[in-house]
Amino acid sequence: MDKTWALVAYTLLTQMSVGTFSVYWIYFLSVRRGSGAEIQGQVHRPLLTVAVLLLLGMIVSLFHLERPLMAYRSVVNVGSSWLSREILFTVLYGLFGLLYIGAVRARAGLPGWRSALGWLVALSGIGLVYSMARIYMIQAVPSWNTVATPLTFFTAALLLGGLITGTLYQTGGRSGSQPVESTLFRWIGLGSIVLLGIQVVALVLGAADIQAQLGMATVALGGGLKTWLVVYLALAFVGAGCCGALLYGEAVRSPRNLNVTSLASVALALVLASQLVHRYLFYTHQIRIGL
Repeated sequence: MDKTWALVAYTLLTQMSVGTFSVYWIYFLSVRRGSGAEIQGQVHRPLLTVAVLLLLGMIVSLFHLERPLMAYRSVVNVGSSWLSREILFTVLYGLFGLLYIGAVRARAGLPGWRSALGWLVALSGIGLVYSMARIYMIQAVPSWNTVATPLTFFTAALLLGGLITGTLYQTGGRSGSQPVESTLFRWIGLGSIVLLGIQVVALVLGAADIQAQLGMATVALGGGLKTWLVVYLALAFVGAGCCGALLYGEAVRSPRNLNVTSLASVALALVLASQLVHRYLFYTHQIRIGL
């Protein structure tokens, strides 16, 4: 696998895992006391996907390392290295996540200790995404050393996590089962539009920041990169349109409706494609100064 695409796949898969758990956790906290037993059973559906995404991300990460068997040594510099912190948070996120999933499967309900464990998963996931972003914020690469980098990583996590969670709730229920609340899908639709907007603005602000750092009138893009940028914007625009359709309450009130289910899946596919292109641009459009 090409190292650029290995990095694209690793970062997006890991961020998708964190984003999916974060959206699941927020929703679960909002319904755990007021919903019936059937909703309580359905609400945990994204957890297997969270684990699979993280596992795939960890496997793919080995393809961009020169010496994968030596990767464990990177964790020894936690005090000074963001890469070491990323590895540490990955281990913590995976460990807490497995313990939480095991606890959920073992017993119904959420005692105090299990709630604390869920918070540890969420917080270690945030630390993982932040550490991942800080790895790239180095002065030698001003195109990465901007506020756009953490914004891009967190918006991608929440965008994809929200749509994955919504799609799973739409497609994974039993026939005749009580639907997950339609309010969730309205928030996912609205949040996706806002997050895509933030990401586009971050892209513009990042380019402006590069210009300020380098004293350039413009930051030139090659023909190929311009094409990829147009593709990203087109996918983001159409994806936002699909997400906007999720805001219509009359359609969302019937989660088993085939049109709504298809719409959620199409929105996820379009936004995922836009994030793949955006992340590819991130890794290939480097403006390096010095050695």
